[in-house]
Amino acid sequence: MSEPGGTLAAMGDDNLDLNAIKSRVAAATPGPWAARDEKVTASRGGATVAVVLDGAHAAFIASARTDVPALVQRIEELEAQLAAQGPLTQVAHGAGPGATAGTEVQLDELARSAEVGLAALLDSVEARARHDRNILSAEVRRLRAALAAQSGERTP
Repeated sequence: MSEPGGTLAAMGDDNLDLNAIKSRVAAATPGPWAARDEKVTASRGGATVAVVLDGAHAAFIASARTDVPALVQRIEELEAQLAAQGPLTQVAHGAGPGATAGTEVQLDELARSAEVGLAALLDSVEARARHDRNILSAEVRRLRAALAAQSGERTP
């Protein structure tokens, strides 16, 4: 469905066009709006904004005039906070530029980097274990030789 300033996002669409939403808000009759029975009226000037089937719909539409701008503002604040936290936070939260395919690529790169780092650490630990085992084996051989020498001296 076409709307002033853009199209309505489909249900479940994660890509909200905040500029289009702000354009629709700006094009609407200024608020706040009020619901009276099945009518929604602008508080300033009393113009009828909509006539609906029941009071629940009227209340929803009237509230939307102030709720939508407040929600857009909150989304923009949260996006600004997320952007200020840096790219790693954006990757972790799946936000920022390229949040879908780009985020997966960045996460794959981070995973590969972590695997390389872990492999290097494991190699280092294994090398140290081999070194320590060689030292201990040599010490065991030295102690056995010393024990054998002592045993040989006691033998008549």
